[in-house]
Amino acid sequence: MAKKIKIENCYWSDLSDDLLISSAGELKKAINEDSVRCSIRNILGTYKGERIFRNNFGSSLNDLVFENINESLLNRFSDVIKSAIEAWDNRVSITGIDFKSNDDNNEVILGVRFQIKSYSETFNTTVVINQ
Repeated sequence: MAKKIKIENCYWSDLSDDLLISSAGELKKAINEDSVRCSIRNILGTYKGERIFRNNFGSSLNDLVFENINESLLNRFSDVIKSAIEAWDNRVSITGIDFKSNDDNNEVILGVRFQIKSYSETFNTTVVINQ
């Protein structure tokens, strides 16, 4: 198991993607690396212009979803993903992006590998883009 590098006062939290209620009656939180995963999914799942007062927040992935899937499109997906995440979350660096096409459901499944700058291990998250 990879060892985490301890950094003083390093604690992140966010609302969990599933919006479940905890036993204490509060919305469940995503902590540290799970918080970063939520951040990445939020960035990639938000259309640019969708968020009020932050028109540039998000990504332009959905501009690409109706194009034919080929090597050029996958390279454009990679560029959009990397630039969006780097622009909006300075805690991470992207180490790899994998693509899987699910033609039956008209979707592309993105696997994003990333490192949190204060950790020594690599993490993954998955984002589904529907066409």
